Amino acid sequence: MNKDFQIVVPFYNDYKNFIKFIEIINQLETDKKIFILLDNGSDNDQMLNYQNENFSNSQCWEIEKSEKNLGFGGGIKFCSKQVDSEFIGWMPGNMKLDPLDVFNLFNENKSSDKDFLLKAFRSDRPFLDYIKTLIFGVIATLLTRYNMFDAGGTPCLTSKKLFNKLNNMPDDFTFDIFVLYFFRFNNLKVIRPKIKYTTRMHGKSHWQDGLLTELNFAFSIFSSLNTWKKENRSYE
Repeated sequence: MNKDFQIVVPFYNDYKNFIKFIEIINQLETDKKIFILLDNGSDNDQMLNYQNENFSNSQCWEIEKSEKNLGFGGGIKFCSKQVDSEFIGWMPGNMKLDPLDVFNLFNENKSSDKDFLLKAFRSDRPFLDYIKTLIFGVIATLLTRYNMFDAGGTPCLTSKKLFNKLNNMPDDFTFDIFVLYFFRFNNLKVIRPKIKYTTRMHGKSHWQDGLLTELNFAFSIFSSLNTWKKENRSYE
């Protein structure tokens, strides 16, 4: 089947990456609004002003605005209400992933099932990033007893119908880990194709700011496991 999908991309005070993102996706020859770009409570209206100035060139994208920063997961939930396609995808806007690679990945990986999650594996990562992700994956897998390797920061795609059944999704960057856990916990199909990963073009991560920050991030995930188990015992 050909998936009818839209991709949500939150941005927060990340105008340079946003501009580069637009330059790349404008290469798509389509009149469908594939990308829903969220101005996630940024300090100014640069993104909205850009859209107003370039309205005629925005065939494949549109911008939504939140007056406050909703967090990565909160931003995806916020924009999910604007998704009118059968499938919803999401990705970070930090330009570590080429948006055309993500579009092609979603377009090429087809499944006859609707109850599935496509969640890419990141390849060609810096060695230190790979080691940290590997360690986190081992710990998360041991604690949850499910395969949780490379659980965060990767592009995801699932049906809008199933997305709407996820209970109490977190608002922060644990969102991606929560979604993967939901699918593992309920024994649903997970597709893990590879996608090329690069270094961030501009700015810095708001949650990978040193070892202490990452340890706190990991702790917040593990402390949430019992709640996740209780609230997502079944998606029926």
